[in-house]
Amino acid sequence: MFNVGRPVTGKNFFDRSKMVKKLVAYIDDGQDVMVKAPRRYGKTSLIKQAFAVAKKDCIYVDLRRERNLSSVAEIIVDRAYESAGMKGFVGALRKSVVDLLGRAEKELSVDLGIVKASVKLFEQKDTKGEDELLAAALDNIFELASSLERRFYIVFDEFQDIGRFGVAKERVLDRLRGTIQHHAESVSYYFLGSIETIMSEIFENRKSPFYNYCRRMSLEPFDTAEIKRDLLAAFKKRKIVFEDEDALDEVLEKLSGHPANTMVVMQNLYYLALEKDIKTIKKRDLNKAYMDGYDEVLDLIEEYIGEIKARKHHHDVIYRLANGLEQELKGAALRQVLRGLENMGHVTRTGRGEYRINDGFLIEYLRE
Repeated sequence: MFNVGRPVTGKNFFDRSKMVKKLVAYIDDGQDVMVKAPRRYGKTSLIKQAFAVAKKDCIYVDLRRERNLSSVAEIIVDRAYESAGMKGFVGALRKSVVDLLGRAEKELSVDLGIVKASVKLFEQKDTKGEDELLAAALDNIFELASSLERRFYIVFDEFQDIGRFGVAKERVLDRLRGTIQHHAESVSYYFLGSIETIMSEIFENRKSPFYNYCRRMSLEPFDTAEIKRDLLAAFKKRKIVFEDEDALDEVLEKLSGHPANTMVVMQNLYYLALEKDIKTIKKRDLNKAYMDGYDEVLDLIEEYIGEIKARKHHHDVIYRLANGLEQELKGAALRQVLRGLENMGHVTRTGRGEYRINDGFLIEYLRE
């Protein structure tokens, strides 16, 4: 229970019921969507849960894990053919084109010309720019989906990294936008990102090719009332109750709705209950689970602090924000630092001149 460190779905997915419902509606309608959220906020779990509820498969690509746009193109084509009924398309292509086409004729119910176009695409990849190759691969997948009379769903995770592959970000975005706008009938696209300012620049800046292109969603902290209800139900299902629900409220408040940290603490609490055969959780049990969780992620928090201290004024500003102190830095200089903290994923702008720190454990550290 309360799996941590990886995306979760089903019984291990908590909160976010309204967002899942909205995403499922978008998926069912074939609507393209952008989702932005701070690091470790559960955006990947959210999209996978939505597809699970919608009972549809997606082609998932994490841009942070890929070395170049060519590998992104290969993954998308390979997984599209797997979804169509033919596994290992790219691997087979590297071994023998003749054997590949023979397999395709037997295993796929599509026009063989589309398969030949896929083969030609990768045979000529050294003559194309990487952004051109990716765009051509997406066009090819659109043709495949149309031939199959079905829809493909492509998820780009960490999309803010689209400009790190040695091709100018503006050029890649311009080519992608010019390509995927013609795919509405058979392919839907989902763009996830953890650096909110860059995602906003891509999808909300009037000068960007992706301005007003798709529906936009921002992943907020856990809703305290909803996550409390879900947690009480999960523990009750295992015949474990809370002596004082106000104590649970206090811990959830300190966690600031941070999804990953909340799951770490709740997993610690559950294992503590199993180890000690606790049937009624007391305040001291909650506090122990919280502090154990804090200790578990302390190395990560100290890594954050190191990053913050490496930038002028950043530590002072976030320290004052965490402790409710007046900022010494003013005007444009303060706004520049806050934007820097946003780019690092540590704070989120919630209103005019208002910001929140995204990680409750970071707040805990800064208040010590």
